[in-house]
Amino acid sequence: RQWKVLGPFSTTGLDDEVLSGYISPEGAIEPGTFSPPVSWQTVNSQTDHLDFIDVFGSHQTSKKVVYSHTYVNSPKHLLAFLSLSHTNGGSVWVNGTQVHSDADMNNENYSTTRVPVYLKLGWNRILVKTYTTGENASDGHIEPWTWWSSLRFVDDDGLPITLACQSTTPADMGERLLPPGVWFRDKEDNISSPPTI
Repeated sequence: RQWKVLGPFSTTGLDDEVLSGYISPEGAIEPGTFSPPVSWQTVNSQTDHLDFIDVFGSHQTSKKVVYSHTYVNSPKHLLAFLSLSHTNGGSVWVNGTQVHSDADMNNENYSTTRVPVYLKLGWNRILVKTYTTGENASDGHIEPWTWWSSLRFVDDDGLPITLACQSTTPADMGERLLPPGVWFRDKEDNISSPPTI
């Protein structure tokens, strides 16, 4: 997967909007839309796992937050599931809508968290915020080797969905946000309104 990564930022916790002075709401954070205090980095990962120790080093692991951003291309409007895991706290936005927030996950098992998400036809924005305390939740000792996030799109059966992915803004991006109450047409041409997530 191809990502743009922004950070790290010192923070008091997952809910701290560290860039509120630059852009708001938080789900609107996207490469090229504002001038952040640090530069976006391009990170290519061969798997669904993004290790921030590899990006920033182990000295950046105490009460820090990082943003990761990518674009995925869906061949149709569809309901998929975002199967994810991360250290400590993490939040996810799809096309500007927050679909996940957990302040203390710290679990490498994909199957424990599956979030229903709607992907529009064409390119979709994925923004991930990952927080690390730099401590092990069970005994409080420092674990500087763990700071990561992992996510993949899966179908109803939990099988991975392969989607084109790129870190740079697509030329044919289209609408970045889905309007409330948008209606979807499935492959059988049935029309339905998505439930509130």
